[in-house]
Amino acid sequence: MRKLFLILSALLPFAGVVNAQNLPLGSWREHLSFTHALFVNNTAGRVYCGTDQALFYLDKSDNSVQRYSKINGLSDVGISRMDYSDEQHVLVVCYSNSNMDLIYDNGIVNVSDIERRSATGDKTIYDISFNGRFAYLATGFGVLALDLVKAEIKETYVIGLTGNEVPVYSVTNDGTYIYASTGDGILKGEIANPDLNNFAEWQLVFPDTDPSINYSALRSINGRLAVNFHSTTADSVVILNASNFAIEKTLVAGNFATRQLRISGNRFYFVNNYTVQEWDSDFQNKLREVFAGSVYTNTDMYGVSPGDGSTLYIADGNNGLVEYRSDTDVSFTIPNSPASSRCSYLYHNGKTLYVAHGVNRWNDSYDTDGYSTFDGVQWKTWNQKTIPSSSVDLGQMMDVQTIISEPGNPDHIYCGSRINGVFEFDNNNPVTQFTKTNSSLQGAFGNTGQVKIGGMCYDSDGNLWVVNSGVNTVLNRKSKDGTWLPVSLQSSIPGGVNLFFGDVLYDNYGQFWVTITSSGLIVYDPAAQKSVRVSQETGGLPVNDVRCMVQDNEGQIWLGTSEGIAVIYSPGNATGSTAVQAQKILITINGITQYLLDKEIVTALAVDGANRKWVGTNGGGVFLLSADGTQQIANFNTSNSPLFSNTITSIAIDPVTGEVYIGTDKGLISYVAMPHRAKQAAMIYWFFLIR
Repeated sequence: MRKLFLILSALLPFAGVVNAQNLPLGSWREHLSFTHALFVNNTAGRVYCGTDQALFYLDKSDNSVQRYSKINGLSDVGISRMDYSDEQHVLVVCYSNSNMDLIYDNGIVNVSDIERRSATGDKTIYDISFNGRFAYLATGFGVLALDLVKAEIKETYVIGLTGNEVPVYSVTNDGTYIYASTGDGILKGEIANPDLNNFAEWQLVFPDTDPSINYSALRSINGRLAVNFHSTTADSVVILNASNFAIEKTLVAGNFATRQLRISGNRFYFVNNYTVQEWDSDFQNKLREVFAGSVYTNTDMYGVSPGDGSTLYIADGNNGLVEYRSDTDVSFTIPNSPASSRCSYLYHNGKTLYVAHGVNRWNDSYDTDGYSTFDGVQWKTWNQKTIPSSSVDLGQMMDVQTIISEPGNPDHIYCGSRINGVFEFDNNNPVTQFTKTNSSLQGAFGNTGQVKIGGMCYDSDGNLWVVNSGVNTVLNRKSKDGTWLPVSLQSSIPGGVNLFFGDVLYDNYGQFWVTITSSGLIVYDPAAQKSVRVSQETGGLPVNDVRCMVQDNEGQIWLGTSEGIAVIYSPGNATGSTAVQAQKILITINGITQYLLDKEIVTALAVDGANRKWVGTNGGGVFLLSADGTQQIANFNTSNSPLFSNTITSIAIDPVTGEVYIGTDKGLISYVAMPHRAKQAAMIYWFFLIR
């Protein structure tokens, strides 16, 4: 009994951490961005707001917010279309992969028929129109009648002029006819016609005679059709008489793409990125208009849904759910989340999770979303929009590649930009931008106006080391006194390869490891002032395309490549006379011996306190491996877990709680694993063993 008491006592600190977060082992939690709102639907008790990733609703009775994602009911991620049936009280949610969820008052039903359709071709769901118990879906191969009561596809109407499958870009109905827009023009079919699945029963009523224009949106009201004439130069909303299809008037014309046409009651609404217009049912009077800029800043409108009285709910790509009551009375709802879904790089220092919002770690995109922080409870985002009065020009902080904090001072961080050098922050307040004018950093060959940063790390003396990509002085040391010193690795850079460098790792032996895009690694020993290249030819790499690297708890260097994993078991004195050699790991699965993850593109590596390896891949999800890599403990993917995507961009582990943060190309999610401290992990294992 005494032994058991001692073990339980040792476990109490960890138990307190888990209980404080209310996160049991094996649980998931999402960290999706809810800023980029695209769709909004006002209902009797709720306002649903859909983003490019997930959705939330505002409960009008108490203004509380409820989030929906793959973790708590949705079947997928990446919403492409969303609308609400007032008659059936159901929200239809369509995803970019053509999967679909129906959200009822008492639950969620998945309808995956379109996603599972075996035929090749376009399966996109472009539009939704409601009529009684049915929702008509405009898809890449025709019009579908979805029974909202039975939650099943009832009919498929293939309406190409020769009976062929054609994309239907929009659909609407007036209770008697269905109107559908294709590349040939607008067709109509009688709803009561039992042979409507015969293409010959559909009539081409408004041909498309201009190949530069397509009819991207249709809405029916009061005997008329509102049609969006979409072209590459401008959009126009044209009103057609539904009896003879004569053009009555051009309602809206401009240089901006139409985002939404909506009918609500006896009102017509038009939305583009800078305005919302409300018209009467005869299209004679513009009743009101909400202008961008004059009402609220940084406007990017996508959708509108009228609320009670004069209220308009607006889905805004930069401001989440906007509740507009008048030009002087506007409020915003954005659930606690990062401002961007992109998570190209993750870093956790034991206090704070940092998320870099670069689009891609290896390509220029000139993104200015900056970075977000998470303290375990609250998300905050830091960029030129959230810190508009900074003395440092944060508009220059483009494509953040890497983030690191000073050892012993977790609020003092540096952000590496792929475009414009290094940005220093203290407690998230901008301090300095380091470029070629005030540091040893240089402009890239062929593009000297850009100071490209790859990775960053600290050495054991507290000096910051920065990878300057696209130059020969790859490594740059910023000493604790602020002095900068460049280090040339030109002797180890192979000729004829690109000079773009990625991550940097400082190992237990005082050496620096730097990845070269598609050209292996360079190891630099500052004590010996010597560098060598490790490659497929000289160091046993399975391939020169090294995507990521990490040092494990035993000092071994694990490398993620485009052809699996390689390990350097004895990295000490890597610049010595004997070249280091990387080795692949043999593993036996179902009686078959093969190299570990041999066919996987490994994009992220992390090591937990038990020395287990967390491996992110480009298409295979996340693999959890034993310390030596010979056992696959788990493979988390979209089929067996709430993981949003099998394309992993980065992984970071909270060194205190053991929570594993997983960045994907569709957003951030985390998994509560074994505690990161190896000692606690062993105690938990022993506790359950003696039971």
